[in-house]
Amino acid sequence: MPVCGSWPILIDQLTDEFRTANDIGPPARGVHPSALIKPCVLRDRLAAAPTLPPDSGIGDYRELAPGRNLSFCWHHLQLWAEFYEARFEVPRVGNADTFSYYFEAKCKITPQLFCARRSNQQLFGTVRDEDHSAKWGNDIWRIDAALGYRFTDYLQGKVQYSFSHEDSLQEGDNLFAAQLTLKF
Repeated sequence: MPVCGSWPILIDQLTDEFRTANDIGPPARGVHPSALIKPCVLRDRLAAAPTLPPDSGIGDYRELAPGRNLSFCWHHLQLWAEFYEARFEVPRVGNADTFSYYFEAKCKITPQLFCARRSNQQLFGTVRDEDHSAKWGNDIWRIDAALGYRFTDYLQGKVQYSFSHEDSLQEGDNLFAAQLTLKF
């Protein structure tokens, strides 16, 4: 993520696996937009080869994952948002689509103490299954809340609560976590 108060110049990169570009134009002060597009072929070529229809090759099926992110900083407040869409071309099935996004906010209460909140969701499309369509995954959403303390430039502690819900489950999942990170 870009740092508050700076605007890095992003250079277009094009490789077989990844392309990123800053094509939005000059941002407002404190706003940091960027975009990415990731086209690639099926990863496990050996395992996929026997499942392909006749007269087709591994290069006929691709994955495309465009995304967009935005960050905003103002005094002690930081905001982030990211959106991703992925399309997998699946042999004998067609396109399997999914869409994900998250929003995150972090507030520095003191120079060492901070709180954060994050919410995200992943939605799955439908695929062809014989004569009818079916969802190829279970939609899921999650919300996190955290309180952290930076002891030094190299040591940080955090406690977090998360709640997630998946369409296939009757009840959501609760998670309490504590984390201590050391940077060296």
